[in-house]
Amino acid sequence: MALVFVLFAYWQFNDPDALTWVIIYLFVAAMSAYAIFKKIDKRILVFFLTFFLVYTLSYTPYILDWIQQGMPSIADEMKASTPYIEYTREFFGLLICLIVVVYHYCFSKKQNDTI
Repeated sequence: MALVFVLFAYWQFNDPDALTWVIIYLFVAAMSAYAIFKKIDKRILVFFLTFFLVYTLSYTPYILDWIQQGMPSIADEMKASTPYIEYTREFFGLLICLIVVVYHYCFSKKQNDTI
């Protein structure tokens, strides 16, 4: 997962808000790399679980708009007339981050339960 998120961060460099997404993806990459060697404190995971959940949910209006438009392709080039493309991609990026944090939380919980 760490390598995948490093690649995600790399692919953000041409984005207008690249700094935000590079930081987010590199953070998840670092978390995944750290988890290879040590358990991540559950309090930290809960904090980031909450962060990514709230951040992902903040995109709900854009996702609902995209769904109401019939879920057009988000693989097209972004234009001023298609702002849903950027927001939908960002939503799914955050959702992937959220899933990874949930994965780390569940894995960490299993480790703690067996000790």
